[in-house]
Amino acid sequence: MTQLRRFLQDKSCVFAESFGDLQYVRNRHTVTGNPTICNSPWGKAMVLDGTNDYLTLTGINEQRVRFNAATDDFSIVIIARPDSDDAAYLLDKCDGADLGWTLYTTGSASLGLCIGHSPNFSYTAENSFVIGGWHVIVASVDRDAANRLYINGSASGTVDNPESEVTTNSVSPRIGATAYDGTGKFAGAVQSLLIYSRYVSVQEAANFYTVAF
Repeated sequence: MTQLRRFLQDKSCVFAESFGDLQYVRNRHTVTGNPTICNSPWGKAMVLDGTNDYLTLTGINEQRVRFNAATDDFSIVIIARPDSDDAAYLLDKCDGADLGWTLYTTGSASLGLCIGHSPNFSYTAENSFVIGGWHVIVASVDRDAANRLYINGSASGTVDNPESEVTTNSVSPRIGATAYDGTGKFAGAVQSLLIYSRYVSVQEAANFYTVAF
């Protein structure tokens, strides 16, 4: 997180955390399974086995992240290493009734982003990720323009604007599985997560990658 520290000075950054200290993570959130620790280019990271492990971000809800997800823009920045191309949930805040948002791996070494009512605003990144490689992933939601996914600073596709698609619910976000029933487990490592209450620009997405690497 040291390389990204200057981004935390942005008041729109409403959640920022790294996951390299499991005791710290367990004290703040709910850990299911038995994640392990690995090295990353930025220090330690949390490894999820794709079978039993996931992390529920307790205390993090729509009020905490300070945006009304039925109307406002927001962005997600996550540094992760997918270890499989299986379809899985990297970060999920969906209630099981298509209200929420989901950042997922598609099952073909690519990423997807779903906003609100699937499949109306669900789309797949044009660029594939490298299995076993570290990636700076940015998902940016602009209610007046378009959703965008970026992989390592490169724009990876857009979709028509989500307008007023409702993503507000009371389910706590979950890393590595669905928020509502814990299925769709992700195999890989997660180093850090940032959430912004606005969309990030193309240049900002490139900056995340440049600073991280």
